Amino acid sequence: MSNIITAGNATNNGTSISSDTSGVLELKTGSTPTTALTIGTSGQVGVGSTPSYGTSGQVLTSSGSGAAPTWATASGGITQTTGSAPYYGARAWVSFNGVGTVSIRASANVSSITDNDVGQYTVNFTTAMPDANYCFQVNAQDENNGMGVPTAQADPTRTITASALPVLYNYPLNQNYYDASIYTVAVFR
Repeated sequence: MSNIITAGNATNNGTSISSDTSGVLELKTGSTPTTALTIGTSGQVGVGSTPSYGTSGQVLTSSGSGAAPTWATASGGITQTTGSAPYYGARAWVSFNGVGTVSIRASANVSSITDNDVGQYTVNFTTAMPDANYCFQVNAQDENNGMGVPTAQADPTRTITASALPVLYNYPLNQNYYDASIYTVAVFR
């Protein structure tokens, strides 16, 4: 047995709950109630009167103001474009150790880290960005470097691509590069 929850109004006597035998939970809205959200029998979520269910690893996105949300395969998050500024999740992120053999601690949409040289790496995306015009944040922590403020940044000597972001960690005054024990990178698009 499942339930249908209808958020009504003065025309249809307010909120109501009715039962059916489909095993699906439906949320309906409006004076002539239409399905706004459906939760399927396996926990999948569908949006709209003819729900389209996402699969594992997909996220719900909206293509524009007033447009019906659709499922996308790229990492990210739910974006909402109606009534307020949009919310965007990171398209990729990683925390890795760059000392010795490079190791990823945790990540999303990052397949690997390439060790290019001391303090120089490439973050490789599992699913490429639409293009290389993405925003990124690079941070590093090196407990053995006490000589000022080293810089973690995109590597200006390498090309940023849709599938990879080159990063480095150096001390700008003497241009020395350093391996850091903690690197964090987040990509937004």
